[in-house]
Amino acid sequence: MGRTGGDPAPTYAERQFRVPSKATIRRPPIATAKTDSMKDLYRRLKAVGYERKFVRECVLPDWWSDDLAAVPANRALAELAIARHFGFSSADLRDPKRPLILPRFDNTRLKRSARVTVQQVAGTVVVARRVAELVAECTTDLPAFDGPALAAAARATMLRNHTYVNLESLLTYCWSHGIAVVRLARTPASCKMIAGLATFCGNRPVIVLGSGHDSPPWIAFHLAHELGHIMLEHVRDGGDLLVDQNLDRTGDGRLERNADSYACEVLSGESSPGFEPRYGLTGAKLARAALAYGESRGISPGTVVLIYGRSARRFPVVPGALRYLGQDAGAHELITGALRELLPLGDLPETTQRFLSGCAGLTD
Repeated sequence: MGRTGGDPAPTYAERQFRVPSKATIRRPPIATAKTDSMKDLYRRLKAVGYERKFVRECVLPDWWSDDLAAVPANRALAELAIARHFGFSSADLRDPKRPLILPRFDNTRLKRSARVTVQQVAGTVVVARRVAELVAECTTDLPAFDGPALAAAARATMLRNHTYVNLESLLTYCWSHGIAVVRLARTPASCKMIAGLATFCGNRPVIVLGSGHDSPPWIAFHLAHELGHIMLEHVRDGGDLLVDQNLDRTGDGRLERNADSYACEVLSGESSPGFEPRYGLTGAKLARAALAYGESRGISPGTVVLIYGRSARRFPVVPGALRYLGQDAGAHELITGALRELLPLGDLPETTQRFLSGCAGLTD
């Protein structure tokens, strides 16, 4: 992250706005300090989905106190931090009577459930997009993205050093091929979560995963699906970002079906895999059958369990089988652990640290 040798131009992260330290911030006189100096700002932020708790814990410094905003220069610092991460103009934030409007979604394709409105997910998309931008800008040591790969080729590459294609091998493949992967651990409370996002930030492809599932096989499918959007060029450098609001049901539309097929082929070797044992199933029986089937075909047993649930439409038995296999938790830590190794927080500006720590779960 840091510069070495000579005096090259500073990196984006080094040019980022740095909030002054607690020791140098201007404090209002006790007689004039007001605890409601941020009230209008929190009210207007809440109207577009950003509650005070989220702003305080993910955007403003941990030492921030709202009475500091009684000094106009201090409030301007808070407004600038909020503007940088949410895309508002400082002028809009400064005017207490001006309603805030979320950035437009002109370059966003949102695949969502019919029961979810754009307004319900808009705040989450803004946060996810900002997380993607920061991760891309701050992981400058990654190799360049080496271009699209067929599912069979990607699978073969992963199997050179791994027994199965699973979440761990997918993460290794993505990072080593210049594709950044980050987990969206937190969003505003009033906004709907997304399952995943695929985009390019400059020439860096970035995948943001937002599912609440912590099972590695579940998240491996989500990651492989978003990888499919990148490899099939559903998203490109300079093009739209693509947001999947829900991946727990069969893909709707050509792009989603193609991304599903890519994911299945990467994970199993087949674009339309099927696995249907002939006997009655409990979680333990499905797990044992998946172990035998997976070992004989080079497929992760956890993936086999999900294939069964999806193809036979019998998802209720899936959680028990994954618990039996010890594959019901740990996905979140795998993703954030890989990111921590490539993105040491201590090298980043304070506002960037704060945002990524909260939103990407780096300090969970």
